[in-house]
Amino acid sequence: MASVNEIVDGIPVLLVEAAGPEREVVLWMSHLGGSAEQALPMLERFAAAGHPAVSFDAVGHGSRGSGDPWEFAAGVLGAFRRRMWPILGQTTLEAMRVLTWAQERTGAPGPALAGGVSMGGDVAVALAGIDPRVGRVATVGSSPDWSRPGMRDLRDSSRVVDQGAADPYSQWFADRLDPMRHLERYRGGAALGFELGGADHHIPQANARAFVDALRETHGLGPERLRLNVHPGLDHLGVTTSAEALEGAAGWLLAG
Repeated sequence: MASVNEIVDGIPVLLVEAAGPEREVVLWMSHLGGSAEQALPMLERFAAAGHPAVSFDAVGHGSRGSGDPWEFAAGVLGAFRRRMWPILGQTTLEAMRVLTWAQERTGAPGPALAGGVSMGGDVAVALAGIDPRVGRVATVGSSPDWSRPGMRDLRDSSRVVDQGAADPYSQWFADRLDPMRHLERYRGGAALGFELGGADHHIPQANARAFVDALRETHGLGPERLRLNVHPGLDHLGVTTSAEALEGAAGWLLAG
């Protein structure tokens, strides 16, 4: 498997080419404060199964960031709606461009697959709502609701995070791209899988469950289109680093 680093319209992209005959492209994104390089083990996992796999540094992340990633993430969480919503929105839009490049570069056919960890999974679900090429999504410790009801501090689960207020710029992204506000986009689209931590208080499993329940009620979608897999006892850091959860996400993507 060969890896390729390239700048695509100013976006630092990492592509791992498939080991054999190429199937659908997989886009896999990392967490808040993460990078394309941190997604490399999952990219290699998909490439070994015949899927060219791609990731990229989101705005403010990896080679597009500066300073300590943990400090960056803490700053974003400290003004969540004003800072996180534009990151989610811009990354979702850039993902469409990266998918186009990856498909043209590899000649991979048909629909794409998308997924990610925490923030990366949030982006994958939003992407599936606006890009008809995305046929299947897998997330680990993610939320399809950008408001993240009940979100608690990553290190102190007794403290509810003060998300602050959105400004007009951040609100624009949420109004147009937040999946929970656009259930109609998922009626006939991608199959969605969620790997969730049973003790995750940072991104509570209730966020994804409410989204899935709403889709089942309004659109009658069944288990072939919607999957919730809860890992008992795992908090946010636990589920997002769990080999079992990550393999569950990979299995869901490749099952299509």
